[in-house]
Amino acid sequence: MDRLLRAEKATGRDRKHCSRTKPESLLARIPVVSFRERSAASPRYVEVDLVSHDGGKAAGDHCSTLTVTDRCSGWTEIVPVSSRAQVYVFAALTTVLVLHSEGGSEFIGDELRRSCDPHGIRFTRSRPYQGNDNPHVEEKNNSVIRTFVGYDRHDSQAEEGLLNRLYQALHLMVNWFLPSQKLLRGVRTGRHITKVYDNA
Repeated sequence: MDRLLRAEKATGRDRKHCSRTKPESLLARIPVVSFRERSAASPRYVEVDLVSHDGGKAAGDHCSTLTVTDRCSGWTEIVPVSSRAQVYVFAALTTVLVLHSEGGSEFIGDELRRSCDPHGIRFTRSRPYQGNDNPHVEEKNNSVIRTFVGYDRHDSQAEEGLLNRLYQALHLMVNWFLPSQKLLRGVRTGRHITKVYDNA
């Protein structure tokens, strides 16, 4: 078997560790900001993430949800997008002050960078595979998107329309009627961490 795969292995491609984020030079120019390096939250400093509705099979086109969460207020906007293509993701974004995303190709690209620079939007990104660098939006992905939409595959325009109607109602409920608490600090006592939250 090794003899038959020798030519493929010689190309140096390790398919398990392929990154979809390109180009590397643009990725290197966007500063990495970890959760420890963050300053106090200020309005219009948002975290963004894309939740995939692929039903466990990433092949083919399917709907995704763009989640934008303001770090200061917890205000969350959720918008269905018909593809992970950067043009759809960018069209769903509103003007913000600081944009903090994961390193995915749907966010890291020349089109988004060219649009951020003239408006003075600072663009930062998380470290790879570090969910704590984007904690506010990751929490909303779970408490809002996965709770109300689930993990099924949604790949038609009709389903995207239904997601849009659902998100209009969720927008009101999540932002106006559900209390949101922020983690102020974690106090370590031996192996146990006690979390202290603000008042909702």
